[in-house]
Amino acid sequence: RDALLEAFTELPDLRAHEVLVMAPDLESYGPLAEGIFREGVPALPLRLSEQRVDRTDQVVRAMKAMLHFAGGRAPLSEGLALLELPVLVSHIESLDGNVESLKGQLRASGITWGLDAAHRRALSAGESPTGTWRGSLDRLLAGLWFGKCRDACDTDGHPALPVANDLGDAAASVSSVLDWLDEFLESLEEWREQASPGEWASRLDMVLDAIVASDDRRFDTAGAAELIDELRKAEEDHTCVEPLSVGAVADWLERMVAEESRTVKRVGGEMAMGGFKPLRAIPCRVLVLMGMHESAFPRKSRSPAWDLLAVAPRPTDRDPLRDDRQLFLDAVLATKERLIVTASARNIRTDREEPFSACVDAFVRVAARTASSDPNMQKRVKQELVVGHQLQPFHQRYFSQEEPSFDRRHMEVAKALQEDVVTDTRFARTVRAGADVPVVDELELQKLIRELKNPWKRWLQSLQVILPYVDDDPQALDRDLITAPAGLDKWHALRDVIEATRSNHDDYLGEQLAADRRLPYGRLGEAMGKPVIELGRAMVDDARQEANGSLVPHSLVYRLSNPSVFGTVYLNEVQSVHVIVVPGDLKKAKYRLEAWVTATFASAVGANVGTVVVSTRDRTSHVDRMPAIDAVTARSSLDRLLELWHQAGCRLIPFKPTTSEAIFKALCGGDDVREKAEKEWEQKWNGIPGDGDDDSAKLVWRGQNPFAGPLLDEWQGLARDVFERVEKWYAGE
Repeated sequence: RDALLEAFTELPDLRAHEVLVMAPDLESYGPLAEGIFREGVPALPLRLSEQRVDRTDQVVRAMKAMLHFAGGRAPLSEGLALLELPVLVSHIESLDGNVESLKGQLRASGITWGLDAAHRRALSAGESPTGTWRGSLDRLLAGLWFGKCRDACDTDGHPALPVANDLGDAAASVSSVLDWLDEFLESLEEWREQASPGEWASRLDMVLDAIVASDDRRFDTAGAAELIDELRKAEEDHTCVEPLSVGAVADWLERMVAEESRTVKRVGGEMAMGGFKPLRAIPCRVLVLMGMHESAFPRKSRSPAWDLLAVAPRPTDRDPLRDDRQLFLDAVLATKERLIVTASARNIRTDREEPFSACVDAFVRVAARTASSDPNMQKRVKQELVVGHQLQPFHQRYFSQEEPSFDRRHMEVAKALQEDVVTDTRFARTVRAGADVPVVDELELQKLIRELKNPWKRWLQSLQVILPYVDDDPQALDRDLITAPAGLDKWHALRDVIEATRSNHDDYLGEQLAADRRLPYGRLGEAMGKPVIELGRAMVDDARQEANGSLVPHSLVYRLSNPSVFGTVYLNEVQSVHVIVVPGDLKKAKYRLEAWVTATFASAVGANVGTVVVSTRDRTSHVDRMPAIDAVTARSSLDRLLELWHQAGCRLIPFKPTTSEAIFKALCGGDDVREKAEKEWEQKWNGIPGDGDDDSAKLVWRGQNPFAGPLLDEWQGLARDVFERVEKWYAGE
């Protein structure tokens, strides 16, 4: 950009249309150049004069993406990206569907990779349909019929494992979208079989009808139809009936859109930018060649294995290397006054120098020899022709008298880098005045427990700060599980086992856990999941034994607060015992807090009976019997917890179960409170981050000591307020 601005300054009456910009990798450099040149003051009028068809034609782009998807492993991440293409988004919306909702359903269905069991078998990855697109889509379709019935199975006795959500009025649209996706998947499964070019043309015609909405005029299928006709002509006009795989058709289409099919546009008096193609180098006053490093030019020939011209070349065949050398010579001869050549000749990661293109090296040598026959003079000419630059455009050398830059924005960055380093600013402690805090009328009991376990996530949600989660990265779900569940994964698996066993829907428990990505597939998953399944079932058996019968769920609501709290508690048949099953060890503060909050809620709504808590202890089931909580005490405690929950949405509160319990015990034992708090703050349990080590803690406590001054006093007050009640209950008081 600076070199072009210098040319406009030094060359008299230079106009934009007299400048030509070329790049061997137009797809990479084109959008960057167009964006950078048009920004800043003064702006440089640049327009791409040509683009690949698959960059401008959304139908061709979708067709190419589908071929690559069907020809590869078909992982979840690629499938979700495919559904985000404008053509498919438009078709899904024409069915009254929502793409984001569909993506959420596909993630929940347990897809990892593979179109179906046959696809996995072809890649020597077993024969189980679990985790494939077909197996997971069948789970979603089963959910439309059976709802959340875990015991549903097909006519052969195989578990259906339905995945269902509360659809409400959207049931019809979800059904239409899933039916369309089922037909779409059938087409991709058919593509796994080889076919002649004419048959492939018919297949692609059918898919175009399936993905392009009939009433959508935004997408023209003419370009895709022309490419499909090329396949049909190969069989009809050239009698080519050789069976082609989906990978071969994808390679053919890739070469067609890259080499033969480009859209050429008028630039209207602006600087034109195009690729290295024959007859593109028109005479110009200034020529800019971008991206002329060794790995980009001359362009490497990557011919597919089925290309006979590459496998058995003949003397009269075209040589891509010679073609590129000739294109470079034609371009250099087309310029009249100034030639500007740029190359990424320095590695952005290691800062090491990398070679220019062989064509550029040869050009510099010839220029030096033309200037002088003296070797020393030739060396000086080379040094003057080649100008080395820094990796960053805001380096201080560009704002000195020797090499001034035209970019004021980069100058501001350079000035900022020269100033003293500023320490991290503190994260927001309170909601700004006038901010809208969401009003909640009803609060689920489990949501209350989750946000009391980590009130800082609630605070971040109030500020509309969303932390990344593993399910936000679709590539994390592309890989099959190969290890036994541990840490948080083990907790999720144990929770699912408890829920399924308690509701008497555990006939297909192993298959359900594998389909939900809790366990590996097949015999490996059966062996690794056996301890978790046995532990969960033992815990439920102990709970039933303590209840002298079955566990009956009761949906209750506490209405004496704002918001009201609703949840489910489990009592025995005569309603004399409240049973809580916690998928964790009660030695840990967060599980003790969970059990106490659940018991407090039950007593506050009228279930004033004794409580049995079934938890884990040394990988076995453990039972604790607790006294009933007085209704008045329970309501007072629940109101205090709701007050704490309200505060967590309005400001940063110093409370977290593990650290708060350590502070309370230090206060009771007369120990050093700060020392105990800091120890628990940094400690980790079984690979799970400690209170000060998770992402929310690092963000909200950025730039400040959580135990400094008045903050430690507030830690102590909240710790005593909550855990004094918890410990009294566990002590039977």
